[in-house]
Amino acid sequence: MKFLVSCVDNGSIKEVICNRGCDTSIVTAPQPLFKKTSLSEGLNNHIEKFCIVNKNLILAARSTGVIELLKITQDLPTEEDLKFINSSAIIKDIPTKPITQTEKNNEQMNSIPILDDSTKENLLSLFDISSFEVLDIVSGLIDHKLLEPLYAKSKKRTKLLDGFVNLSLLPNCSNMLVAVTKSGMIHFLEIEDNLEKLKIVNSLNVKAPLEFAQFYDNDINNDYKDGYIMAYGGEENLVKLIKINKDLGELHQIWEAKNIKNDRLDLRVPVWPMALKFLNKSETIDSKAKTSNNGPNLKFISITRYSHLLKYDTNHGRKPFECLDLLPDREPLTQLETCSDSEDFKLTTLGNINSDDFNNFTIFSTDLKRNIYKFSSLNGRLLGKFGKKDITGYSTNISINNNKYLLQGGMDRYLRVYDISTGKVIVKIYMNSKINSIIMLDDSEIELPLSKEEEEKLKKTKTKNSTKRKLSPEEDEEDVEDLWKTLDLANKKKKA
Repeated sequence: MKFLVSCVDNGSIKEVICNRGCDTSIVTAPQPLFKKTSLSEGLNNHIEKFCIVNKNLILAARSTGVIELLKITQDLPTEEDLKFINSSAIIKDIPTKPITQTEKNNEQMNSIPILDDSTKENLLSLFDISSFEVLDIVSGLIDHKLLEPLYAKSKKRTKLLDGFVNLSLLPNCSNMLVAVTKSGMIHFLEIEDNLEKLKIVNSLNVKAPLEFAQFYDNDINNDYKDGYIMAYGGEENLVKLIKINKDLGELHQIWEAKNIKNDRLDLRVPVWPMALKFLNKSETIDSKAKTSNNGPNLKFISITRYSHLLKYDTNHGRKPFECLDLLPDREPLTQLETCSDSEDFKLTTLGNINSDDFNNFTIFSTDLKRNIYKFSSLNGRLLGKFGKKDITGYSTNISINNNKYLLQGGMDRYLRVYDISTGKVIVKIYMNSKINSIIMLDDSEIELPLSKEEEEKLKKTKTKNSTKRKLSPEEDEEDVEDLWKTLDLANKKKKA
């Protein structure tokens, strides 16, 4: 398994290579095979969002409003990378010497291995590692002043800082990107010159503040000649749908949600949508639909800060047609991920739900404490919790990979990978830093060389199997008859 992790404390990218069962909190458990830090920029310039362009290119959005175009090359490690390879985790009977204060280059090693030439060759040929090259940089994409009117008049309100809420490819585009900030700025970027340079094409603005910005990409065969549809919302900023022209020059609002009805005390429910996922469009429109012919035909779900799951169908008006209370005490929820046990369930490239059924998937969300919740989309019933006794801090990032793995990282500085089907932790690695974003590059296992003891055991088992003579069919039948005779005699003695 191979991961790229955004670390906050030193503003770096860490590459981690391990196998299932890896757990750094237990000394006797398998340990990471490789862990290396790259592109450290400091705490105030940490990476907030990742975006994968292709196998060799990723984008990294930093907290200072900078987006970096990074080239990734996969190659075998060199001798300089040996200090980042956990040799003792790969070859168990390798001799070591104590580590000194000046030699603490590798976070995970308590001793330095003594390697001969053949051992070095074996270690350097086990797996590929990533090297990063910054091809181009675009800066000045955030503006803190745009958020000042939201807190300037209040003495109790904390200062709001601008940052990225979305970084992704435009639907059906391989070189056009969009970056959306909390202050409501939408930046369109193009990768030019054989995917080596970044260029800002245009910038647009919407109402701030934003907690999310989600593009609709559920029409696989759509070339989006009519434009792109984006949903956004935030604190006291109801969900809105906008259409952006194909040339990315203008946008106009096509739909706005209404707040849910007042609570049982007839008090207004605060507005704070936190995340949103689109579903496929309805093929047939109900005769009771309230939307005009010119209105959008869209479905989506939204999760709010006040633990509501809202289901929308724009054909049935501006209010959600169903509102589910997920948690009884209105505990804040912050994220939204979906998966399903069904083999037919799929997500789009941008994480939307490739289905028009609101009731055939499960929902994952996090609170501001330490819990990861799993809910049913049918009735909002709590199906379980992940990491209840293990996670000790707020989860800043969760993501679903291949509908099999739940990736988690947060304030307690651990990278965790859960098996969704069982809910068990299959990877747990201490990263020495708070975590903002995680990418899983590969989920395959790495074959490790056997130790001398394991080789001797294999040889013994092989020799035992080779010395055993196989019985012929006639001898096998005689053995069976003898067994039945002994059983009959034993029964007769008991009766007697």
